[in-house]
Amino acid sequence: MENRHFKIGVIVSSLHEPCQSLMWNGIYRAAKSRNIELISFVATSQDRVDSFDMHFSVVKDFALKASLDGIILFTGTIAEYVEPGFLENFYSNLLHIPLVSLSYQIPGVPSIMPDNYTGVVHMMDHLIKRHGYKNIVFIKGPEGHSEADKRFEAYKDGLKKNNIPYNPLLVFNGTFSAKSGVRAVKELYSSALAFDAVLCVDDETAMGVISELKKRGVHIPTDVAVAGFDDIPDASIVQPSLTTVKQPLFNMGIAALEDLLAKIDGSFVEPLTILPGHPVYRRSCGCFTSSIRKSTPPRTNISKAITIEELTAVLIQKVGNILGENLKENSNNPISSSLHQLILTFGKNINELDNDNIFLNALDNFLFRISSNEYSIEAMLAVLIELQIFLNSNALPPVKLANGNTLLQQAQVFLREQEIRATQTKNIDESSFLLKIRETSQKIITTFDLERLKISILETFPALKIEQFVFAVYDTPHQLTSENFIFPEKSKIIIAYNEFGKNVLKDDDVLIDSEQLIPDLLKKSSTEDEQRGIYQLFMPLFFKKEQLGYVLFNYSENQPFFMYEELRLHIGSALKSSIMMQNLKMQSMIDELTTLYNRRGFLTLSQKMIDSAKRVGGKLLVFYADLNGLKKINDTLGHDYGDEAIVAAADILIDTFRNKDVIARMGGDEFTVIIHVGDNMEPESRILLRLHEKIEDFNRTSKKPFQLSISIGSSYFDPEKEKSLTEILKEADNRMMAKKRKYYEK
Repeated sequence: MENRHFKIGVIVSSLHEPCQSLMWNGIYRAAKSRNIELISFVATSQDRVDSFDMHFSVVKDFALKASLDGIILFTGTIAEYVEPGFLENFYSNLLHIPLVSLSYQIPGVPSIMPDNYTGVVHMMDHLIKRHGYKNIVFIKGPEGHSEADKRFEAYKDGLKKNNIPYNPLLVFNGTFSAKSGVRAVKELYSSALAFDAVLCVDDETAMGVISELKKRGVHIPTDVAVAGFDDIPDASIVQPSLTTVKQPLFNMGIAALEDLLAKIDGSFVEPLTILPGHPVYRRSCGCFTSSIRKSTPPRTNISKAITIEELTAVLIQKVGNILGENLKENSNNPISSSLHQLILTFGKNINELDNDNIFLNALDNFLFRISSNEYSIEAMLAVLIELQIFLNSNALPPVKLANGNTLLQQAQVFLREQEIRATQTKNIDESSFLLKIRETSQKIITTFDLERLKISILETFPALKIEQFVFAVYDTPHQLTSENFIFPEKSKIIIAYNEFGKNVLKDDDVLIDSEQLIPDLLKKSSTEDEQRGIYQLFMPLFFKKEQLGYVLFNYSENQPFFMYEELRLHIGSALKSSIMMQNLKMQSMIDELTTLYNRRGFLTLSQKMIDSAKRVGGKLLVFYADLNGLKKINDTLGHDYGDEAIVAAADILIDTFRNKDVIARMGGDEFTVIIHVGDNMEPESRILLRLHEKIEDFNRTSKKPFQLSISIGSSYFDPEKEKSLTEILKEADNRMMAKKRKYYEK
């Protein structure tokens, strides 16, 4: 099993939604560590899921055709947007493939669930016993959603456990959204109910509560406490930081992939895996964060002075544990050396403060050595606490004690400045990248031509670190919508660029089987090992309900998910605009009577063919035709029959020439045809013979009160001879007129 190359699919409702993104990241990390190919089928519009049609049927069909070894289904989040009957039918179509369900229990399918009960009970205990809140509001999730129902049950049991009666007036319906929180707060204040805390079914709802309370001038937590569930990334940075129950979302993703691989291997898999969560207490409930609590040295009696050697040994071990590094004293490890230097300079500066700031310089060096570690701030706080304990343990003279406290105060300020600068640098980098996304989106959305859209994508996407990209439109004769989607057998690839940002397509009209997704040409641009590192995001392209095609992004680590969604939405809109503009353009180039190209259409397309012949070589053959006797038909039979004769002549020309030849009505009874002369091209004489045979066949079988006759002349275009289109047409017209004169001389 270890040597096998697996191709795993993930059907996800929305990667931009915080909980799903955390679970997906768990899957991604686990897949990356095992070199597993991952294709994620994104079923909704990620930033506006409430206002766009869902595309579950589209992604399901593509997933079923993608030759996957197994599928991880985000069933719980899909359940938020669809009816139970739809959901059951949806996953029933996938049961023949190894399947694992996330956040929703499917009978007979390994399901990974969070513990939605215990953490809420603990949170209720904390709110009631630690802070003394009695009138606790609860904002629910969607009715019938198993996870939301379990959290509501835990709320009621938490009240019962603490001898507080349940009050249904303090319970509000919600939809796992910030809007739910805003709406509940408005209803609370309009009802004049007394409440001192709000517990929400999820963090998104809690964010809405915090926003609305702050608008009303309510201080959190001294006026009203707020708590959520999930611990999404924004929970720790919102003001005030949000107390919540941390879901094991990342670990759920890892567990889902492990269970799926075991199922593919034929091993036994538990039908239900429940992973525990735990409360995280922050400012919104009245607590301060663990960072603040840990920054104070413990209040213990220090029986003896701590030596520099003992301090060094303690910090080497403690910092190593925090950073996950195997640090040793007197080693050449840069972190150990810089930490040792930091301690020595602290001891020196205690004796005498200096203008060279040797301690702060050593502190700066140490921070530089550990800055790439995600626990660098925690390690630095541990160092400062131990230095404070060391200072307090020694019976120092007042001047030296004051020097030591001054150094530690300076270190705290320096550390805070570094944090602020790091945050500012990160914000600048993010703002710069967001500007690139915005500029790219602007270029795309203001493009109304498919060729220009291709150029914009190829010029801008590599700068967004999109290493591979496929853009395809469905090749179907009828319109596909989200309501009547039928899997298209063929798709036309518009762009397929490789890791070098180069479009690997050699032809503008590359058709592939839709189930193939990625063109073979793009696969061959990478080595086999590189292909195994492919993590694709499949997104349907749509405009309102109309399904147009799909895009396939190769996911780049740490890139914002909203970027892919933003680009997908704009490409869909630009594609629809280009189709509409092309239709308008075609209408302006079509002759209404015959449906052939008109003069404008012929001149436009002919010039393109000439430019192509000059660029790549080859010859063109131009025919100029005229319908004989049209004036007589109009004068004797009427203009209706004259129009019928023109249409009949046009139909004969269509039957005579190929689909790719350009046939046009130049006006009145004059027609032109331009064709590319290839190696396998039939002789001109054979074409003209076929034309006259079709005219004779019409005259023999049509039963019309007129006979058709067409005079035709021709001229060749050779790119080595500098002839203009006007000159070629004039030459063909002259030859046609010579034949026409002979016709009338008979």
